[in-house]
Amino acid sequence: MEVLRKIAIQGESGSFHEVAAKNYFGKNIEIIPCATFDQTLAETKAGRADFA
Repeated sequence: MEVLRKIAIQGESGSFHEVAAKNYFGKNIEIIPCATFDQTLAETKAGRADFA
Protein backbone atom coordinates (compact mmCIF):
# COMPACT_ATOMS: atom_id res chain seq x y z
CA MET A 1 0.00 0.00 0.00
CA GLU A 2 1.37 3.40 -0.99
CA VAL A 3 1.59 6.16 1.57
CA LEU A 4 -0.46 9.27 0.81
CA ARG A 5 2.00 12.15 0.82
CA LYS A 6 0.88 15.72 1.41
CA ILE A 7 2.62 18.17 -0.90
CA ALA A 8 2.45 21.95 -0.43
CA ILE A 9 2.72 23.80 -3.73
CA GLN A 10 2.81 27.47 -4.61
CA GLY A 11 -0.19 28.08 -6.84
CA GLU A 12 -3.59 26.59 -7.47
CA SER A 13 -4.82 23.20 -8.50
CA GLY A 14 -4.01 22.64 -12.16
CA SER A 15 -0.86 24.75 -12.04
CA PHE A 16 2.52 23.65 -13.35
CA HIS A 17 3.63 23.07 -9.74
CA GLU A 18 0.87 20.50 -9.28
CA VAL A 19 1.85 18.74 -12.52
CA ALA A 20 5.50 18.72 -11.43
CA ALA A 21 4.58 17.32 -7.99
CA LYS A 22 2.53 14.50 -9.57
CA ASN A 23 5.35 13.68 -11.99
CA TYR A 24 7.88 13.55 -9.15
CA PHE A 25 5.86 11.92 -6.33
CA GLY A 26 3.29 9.93 -8.34
CA LYS A 27 -0.49 10.09 -8.34
CA ASN A 28 -1.04 9.09 -4.70
CA ILE A 29 -0.59 12.59 -3.24
CA GLU A 30 -2.68 15.27 -1.60
CA ILE A 31 -1.99 18.75 -2.93
CA ILE A 32 -2.02 21.65 -0.49
CA PRO A 33 -2.22 24.84 -2.58
CA CYS A 34 -0.49 27.89 -1.09
CA ALA A 35 -0.40 31.54 -2.12
CA THR A 36 3.35 31.98 -1.53
CA PHE A 37 6.52 29.94 -1.29
CA ASP A 38 6.85 31.06 2.35
CA GLN A 39 3.43 29.53 3.03
CA THR A 40 4.54 26.19 1.52
CA LEU A 41 7.44 26.08 3.97
CA ALA A 42 5.17 27.07 6.87
CA GLU A 43 2.78 24.22 6.01
CA THR A 44 5.69 21.78 6.01
CA LYS A 45 7.16 23.13 9.25
CA ALA A 46 3.75 22.89 10.96
CA GLY A 47 3.40 19.25 9.88
CA ARG A 48 0.42 19.82 7.59
CA ALA A 49 2.54 18.92 4.53
CA ASP A 50 5.27 16.33 4.09
CA PHE A 51 7.09 18.20 1.33
CA ALA A 52 7.10 21.65 -0.28
